Amino acid sequence: MSDNKAGITVAAAWRDEMQRRRVAYAARRARWTQAWHRGDCPHLFRTAMRTIFVLFDSLIRNGQAMLPDEAILCATAWMHGVFGAQLTIGNTSFHKLFSVSRDPYNITHASGLRMLMETRGGWRLLTVPSAFEMGLSDCRWIYRLSEHTVTVSATVSGDEPAMQWRVSLEGPKCRFLVFGHLVLGEQEFGPQGRIEIDPKRKRFAFRPDLNDRWGKAFEGIITRIVLDDGSLITAQEIYHQD
Repeated sequence: MSDNKAGITVAAAWRDEMQRRRVAYAARRARWTQAWHRGDCPHLFRTAMRTIFVLFDSLIRNGQAMLPDEAILCATAWMHGVFGAQLTIGNTSFHKLFSVSRDPYNITHASGLRMLMETRGGWRLLTVPSAFEMGLSDCRWIYRLSEHTVTVSATVSGDEPAMQWRVSLEGPKCRFLVFGHLVLGEQEFGPQGRIEIDPKRKRFAFRPDLNDRWGKAFEGIITRIVLDDGSLITAQEIYHQD
């Protein structure tokens, strides 16, 4: 009984400490964001990017458990425009939805979740942003362009294995194309996962290969990507434009 009480005390203290850190981090993040919008500190970021190679990434996950389990969603967000790499639920090696980003120089653009933006000069890949914010359960990319300010946010749920991406735009209307490198298993180009597209409900359903470890261990599991709003544009439409 004493061990249980001690465990409860430790868990309560850990939750209180995590809450204190969240509040402190939110305050620091708010001060930095306000300073950035005032123009007080962007030159430091630009100078560092010009003089040295800076690589930032953030590991974000859902839930509040101290140890991993089969229901934890985890993803890696990279500053250079990878909005979700190695997105997994449960085992981070065997249960991949999106591929791992292995190119720190951003030469190849095929890994993880990426985004194109339509501009006057054509389609532009969103890569290194003007500012990159990392939180405990979210990340934000801010792009200050000549005619637009684009903000991309990636947030994981605190209660369920779910992740949300949101794009906000300041400036003239334009289109975005989101694309990703699917794995649906352990290794790229290995498992033969199944993809179902429902245009009416704006929903994608992904099922792992039944012969892969993920499909064998969790038969019938489905990963869904749902669009809250907006119309779909296919890559075929883009590539056939003049």
